[in-house]
Amino acid sequence: PMVAPYVASKFAIVGLSEALGAELAVHDIKVTTICPGAVKTHVIDNARMSLGADVTDAMKRGLERWLGDPEQGGDRVVRAVQRRQTFVVCLGGMLPLWITRRISVRLDQAISRSVTSWAMRRLTAS
Repeated sequence: PMVAPYVASKFAIVGLSEALGAELAVHDIKVTTICPGAVKTHVIDNARMSLGADVTDAMKRGLERWLGDPEQGGDRVVRAVQRRQTFVVCLGGMLPLWITRRISVRLDQAISRSVTSWAMRRLTAS
């Protein structure tokens, strides 16, 4: 919830990577697109969001169980580039959400709307 510009940038990167991969293939250059899922970083602490401390803390607690290890993700990225893979999904704990999206976009969107509504209620209550 509340991260539309962030999500849009991720979609843009995938599209750019696919376009570059197609254009550079003639030169035998591979482009590897990495979708890391949620990784243990300080992105929420450093984000420019005004959600209020209780909503931000709740988001951090909610994500904690799904976060992947940055070193394992880094190792996966290195192997993918060495193998000239074009698309890599490193999901860790986010796998259930990715599977939900692959099975039913409608269900995935319903979950997103529900989580966003919850966050908005918490935000307006504070």
